[in-house]
Parts: sequence; structure tokens; C-alpha cells
Amino acid sequence: MKEYRVITDFFARETFWHAPQKSFMYATAYCSDGGDLVVQRVRLVRPGTIEQFQSEDYIPIPSNRLIAVRGEMVDGDIVVSALLNMNVKPTQSEAKHLEEQLPESFADASFGTFYLNKSDETFEGGALYQDIEVKVLLKPKPNVEVLYWMHKDFDTFVLEAKRYSAQNLLETANDWISDGWDEEEKGAPFAPFTESDFIDNLYPTSINILDYSGEDAELPEERDFSIDFEAGDMFWGHNVFVEGVISEDSFQYKNSRIWG
Repeated sequence: MKEYRVITDFFARETFWHAPQKSFMYATAYCSDGGDLVVQRVRLVRPGTIEQFQSEDYIPIPSNRLIAVRGEMVDGDIVVSALLNMNVKPTQSEAKHLEEQLPESFADASFGTFYLNKSDETFEGGALYQDIEVKVLLKPKPNVEVLYWMHKDFDTFVLEAKRYSAQNLLETANDWISDGWDEEEKGAPFAPFTESDFIDNLYPTSINILDYSGEDAELPEERDFSIDFEAGDMFWGHNVFVEGVISEDSFQYKNSRIWG
């Protein structure tokens, strides 16, 4: 085990894996046992259970902060065994790195202020869908033009993505749910989900309007945006990803898949 000084990403939020139970967040630089600062994007991984993560003793890792942890490097991740200090005084080089990763920003009339994540040149903002905060990611910045159409009827934009996903994945969802259904534990035989049930179990977490060029050739060539949904227990903790295109006056969904 080593002691690491780690600079967490400005945009990092702890994300929880379902199996095995872990949380992780991104860091942009680290050093170990008094060595030189290594500017490299790594994940901080914390093993644990949902009960531990939800307990009153649970301490979240802050973003854009120099912290000290005890752990070990495993396959490029820093696996944390203990949090030592959540607010370490930075050295000159560490302070310079913290300052450099502070975002630039720009304002959008519909969606408010977007901040630049310098680690991957993506602008991040947010929107509300039925009181749920949804991240909106832009890359490159000029694609902010697309936001106007989304904002015209944002609720419909998300609802249509849910309906499209239900048309493509409802049968698969019922296969997954029925495979894990324990009639004795549930106290009732399995009843297939309806389209309405499927839609009600999708919760949008992010909308991504990105440059997809050069990515996986098996995915749709035409992709102006994607929506990431949490899907409850329908796919055993996996998310649903919906992708589509936007023209001057309409949008069209092209693909829906299980991921994560």
C-alpha cells in the first residue's frame, strides 16, 4: 500500500457500479510516496457495498481538490483502502495544475451556463426533466445550436426517446426480468412489463451532443446526440443508451441499446 496525493477532476462525480459493488471517480494527476506529479487521467476506485455507501459514515470524495489516500495501483486504477485527507495543501506544481483545470464557460439562453472540462474538451451544463437534473454535454462548442430545438419541447424530446427504447427493448427487458424473478420471494407470478412500465423505469442522466467521428463502426454512422438512461432493475443494473439525429426542425432516433 502506498500513500497517494491525488487531484480529482473538476467535473468528477462518484459513480456506483452494481456488481461487484464499487464506486469510482476520475482524477487528473497523482503522485505517490513523495514522488513527482504524474499528469494522467486515472480512476479512483472504492470497493464497498450499497449499505456502506448509504451509511452516515460514508464520506464522498470532492471534485477539483487535492486529496490524500492510501491504496494501490491496479490495472491503471488507484484502488483506495483509506481516505487520509480531503483538503491537502498543494505544492507549487499541484496548485498550477488545479488552476489550469478550472473551466472556461459560456452561457446558453435555454440551458444556462456551460463549463469546459479541459481534460476532454467537453462543455457540461444541465437541464431539468420532471424535477430530475440531467447533464448536457457538448463537443464541440458550436453544437450548442442544436440545444434550441431540444429546448422547444424538452419533455417530449426525452419521452420520445423512452418510447423508442420501449419499442426496441421491451421484449428483451421482460426476458431479463423473468430470468431473475423469484415467485416465492416476490409473492406473485411474473407479469410481463407493459410499454408504460418500461417507460416509467427509465430515468435520464445525461444528454450528449458530441463529435462521434472515429468511434465504433458498429454503431450508427449518423449520431448527433445520445441520451443515457438509468433503467432500474430491468437490465440488472445496466443502463439504456438511445442515439439519434437532429435536423433543422425535427429529431429522429436511430438506435437503442443496453450498456454499462
